[in-house]
Amino acid sequence: MRDNSAVRSNNLWLKLGFEPSKDSEYYLNFHYLTMYKESPLPIGKYLTSSVFLDRPAFSQFARMPRYDNWGIDFSGKQKISENITLKEKVFYHFHLDDYKSYYDETFKDLLSISRYKDWMYGFIFTPEIKLGESDISRFGFQYRKDVHRERDDIYLPFEDYSSSIGSLGVENEFTFLNSKISLVAGLQYDWFKVNTAKDLNLDKRTGNFISYKNLEKPGLEDSLNPMLGLSYFLSENTKLYASLARKVRFPTLFELYTSRGGNPNLKPEKKLELCSWNFSYF
Repeated sequence: MRDNSAVRSNNLWLKLGFEPSKDSEYYLNFHYLTMYKESPLPIGKYLTSSVFLDRPAFSQFARMPRYDNWGIDFSGKQKISENITLKEKVFYHFHLDDYKSYYDETFKDLLSISRYKDWMYGFIFTPEIKLGESDISRFGFQYRKDVHRERDDIYLPFEDYSSSIGSLGVENEFTFLNSKISLVAGLQYDWFKVNTAKDLNLDKRTGNFISYKNLEKPGLEDSLNPMLGLSYFLSENTKLYASLARKVRFPTLFELYTSRGGNPNLKPEKKLELCSWNFSYF
């Protein structure tokens, strides 16, 4: 049993669905998590060097009395004609946590309360068009807005960060040899942009707020990513799959601006997957 390491949580997951016909379905997903979390104490020589009294103060003698996550997603699928099917998803997710710092291991005298707030929202829209018995085209548009706000103590205003990320893609799947072989070719345009990056100017002596300062923001980052995939059905339940694709991963707001080593000059990670094999039995 380690002191100050307790965790208590409650979780709720809810899914409601409605299928008015074989050509349409609509689902609502909801999740909620609330948690009380303690932070194990420093040990040995670090026990007395973990309290920083200069404002905004901070301590490793800490507890998180509030840690909340919740989100709601709505997804739908609708066949509007014999050859056209629409799929969509809309979502909103939220997070909030409080970090309470104390002067010592008795946890009686409060030193500071910091708070993180994050939320994101967006949508995914993917129409599918059947051009023939063995030819299907799919289109996709995705957009997500990320917002992060934090403050080091309750007497300070929030730092403010936000970004947008999106993609637009198209792919075509063609099957032949009595549906034994499936060939997929696609192209996707991905982009990322930091919209807001506002830090605080603080008085070095008192730690009081003076003004906001705008941090350096990377320009619009984008990438054009092709892919090619080939599937071979060995039997009704067994598939062999290989692909060639270029992929990109953009930096997160945390990686760009965290006080624990963030770098606003980070560039997107790009890679070429020369071959990805997957043997599936189902």
